[in-house]
Amino acid sequence: MKRIQSILLGAAGYTVLILLLFYIFASVSGFTESEIGFGMFALILAFGVLISLADRLLYLDAVKLPVRIIIHYVALMIAFSVIFIGSGNIAARGAAAIFVAAVVFTALYAVIFVIAYFVRKGVRGLDTALDRRMPKQDAKKKNTEYKPLYK
Repeated sequence: MKRIQSILLGAAGYTVLILLLFYIFASVSGFTESEIGFGMFALILAFGVLISLADRLLYLDAVKLPVRIIIHYVALMIAFSVIFIGSGNIAARGAAAIFVAAVVFTALYAVIFVIAYFVRKGVRGLDTALDRRMPKQDAKKKNTEYKPLYK
C-alpha cells in the first residue's frame, strides 16, 4: 500500500508542478485563455503517474547509475511521446514540431536532472552532518533506579 501511496503522491506533485509551469508560461507569454479542460488535466495526470513510475525505476539499486539514468530518460521520452505526441497535441503541427518538442524535452530533462542531483546530494550531506552532531542514544536504556524487592 505504501508503494501505491508514494506513486500517487509523486504523481500528484508532478501534476501540480506541470500545471504550475503551464500557467506561468501562459501568463508570461500573454495567452488570453489559460484554461485547461478535464481531458487535458487527465492527460497531464497520466503523465505525472508515468513520471512517478519512472522515478521508481531510477532508484533501483540492482542496476548501475548510468544505465538507470538512460532507462529513466527513455521511459520518460516514451511516456512524453505517447501522451503528448500521440494525443495529437503536438503531432498536428507537423514533424518539425515533434522534433522541437523532443529536443526541448531532452534539454529540460538534462537541466532538471542536474538540479535534482545536486539538491539531493546537498540534502544528503546536510542529513549526514546533522546525524553526526546528534548525540547517539542507546536503544536499550537501563533503568538504574529500579531495585528488585526480592533477590
